[in-house]
Amino acid sequence: MKLKITPKACSWAIILAGAAIVWAMCMRAVWIFDDMEYAYILTDDYIPMIRHWGNDAVPRHIESFKDIIDSQIVHWHNVNGRAVAHTIIQWFCGIGGRALFAICDAAVFVAFVILVLWHSRSKIQNVRSVATIVLLYFISFVTYMTPAFQICCMWMFTLALLWLRFLFDGRRRPAWTWPLLFLLGLFAGCGNEALNVGLSVAIFLWWLGRVRSVNLQQYVLIIGFALGCALLVFSPGNFARVGRKMVYPSFIAYFLTLINFLGYTLSFLLPLLAIVVWQILRRQSTLKKIYTENSFWIITLVLCLALGVVLGSWANRLFLGAALAAVVLIIRILPRHGFNSFWLACLIAYASFILYENRDYIEFQRHEYNRIRTDFINNGGGLVCTSVPHEHMLFFQEYSNTIPLVGDKHWRACLRSEFPDYKPLELIPEVLPAMNDTVVYPYTRQLHEDMWICVRPKGDNCEFISHHSIGIGGIRRKYKSTPVSMDADLIDGGTWEAVLLPSAYMWRTLGIDSVTVVQNR
Repeated sequence: MKLKITPKACSWAIILAGAAIVWAMCMRAVWIFDDMEYAYILTDDYIPMIRHWGNDAVPRHIESFKDIIDSQIVHWHNVNGRAVAHTIIQWFCGIGGRALFAICDAAVFVAFVILVLWHSRSKIQNVRSVATIVLLYFISFVTYMTPAFQICCMWMFTLALLWLRFLFDGRRRPAWTWPLLFLLGLFAGCGNEALNVGLSVAIFLWWLGRVRSVNLQQYVLIIGFALGCALLVFSPGNFARVGRKMVYPSFIAYFLTLINFLGYTLSFLLPLLAIVVWQILRRQSTLKKIYTENSFWIITLVLCLALGVVLGSWANRLFLGAALAAVVLIIRILPRHGFNSFWLACLIAYASFILYENRDYIEFQRHEYNRIRTDFINNGGGLVCTSVPHEHMLFFQEYSNTIPLVGDKHWRACLRSEFPDYKPLELIPEVLPAMNDTVVYPYTRQLHEDMWICVRPKGDNCEFISHHSIGIGGIRRKYKSTPVSMDADLIDGGTWEAVLLPSAYMWRTLGIDSVTVVQNR
């Protein structure tokens, strides 16, 4: 008997393979920084993400849903309005755990693909369409595969797509379901502003064009979404964060940072633009026709891109809402709602490269995390040496001038709670001298690109001068030379003192080319 493999079976095999990849990466990803912090009760004295806590703080672990609600009230007033996403994040980080999160994230991936198919006017039987969506997911939605990123972005996007399906499908449902539809709209609206700000304007324009045909059920959905968006955007935490953004040294640095992050959008904008041009040149379509058939998602895309630019383009997740709109548009506009075999092969190669890079990133983090934690436990806390920092290392980014050596504030506070009888964590790069070692001459050393260390004997009044360049990648020009401050983040080594000098500017917009020693006479 010959086994017949149907297109639907092939599609489900592709979706489940993608879900397996998501599950595997979630099981290996390190829960550090936000993911670690959200496992603890947030109070006015312990809000790590806004540096509002002491170096020896001992936060309390989440133990109940009440702890989460109390934390989210503080979070909504001080950080941002994503109460729905962060309530779920705190539950997984504090109670649910990694295994359950990995399973749920894989399930959300499946739901995401199915919902994109529906909004793209395609079906599960279309193998090319399914393959295209799965590959674009791994190319366009690059996150750390941890609760703080996946839930805040991909889960909230999936919830918004589900709400849109109920809004657009036109089916009339019993009145007793309307409170549930209202809650769906409320939760979807209080999702993620990277998508919802653009989506809100698109929904308003959609409503204007159909104001006489919108039924009561759709109004219930829209009102719920509008209230959710109001809670999201107008939370006191969003206004409190205005003064905590990165300060650029000049408009040029801001502009170059913007260009670098807009470069990320090419992963979904270039294919979309190429498809539009192809439709016009080879299939006798017109811009007017393409816009008329896809105006809702085009408006959403443009406004989501504009929001990322206005907010300073400081992270790729600001453009993930635009990426979602672009993926839907790509599938909608393609003649068969999917790429042909040649372009699918190209997507497979590119997605494989992205996945390999993410796996390499995750495995480096996992190895270093396990080693530092093991050393900390075996030594009863205290000093732990860390490898030379580089672009794959998240642990070594926050420094304190109130402890003898370098300490990661996030990890220090959380380990204090987990191991209260241990000495507080003190991280120090292994390239530094040991405590009270003799340092005869001041020196500088480059740890990696844009990360330098300046060391001098105690009592030496020499100065260090950092020399900077500005640009994009290899296209650079000299910018300025400035004295290195030895007052902030000073590492006291007993007989010597040092400072770590990292560049705070992403994508090497403002880079450190060299650091020199100037002996005072």
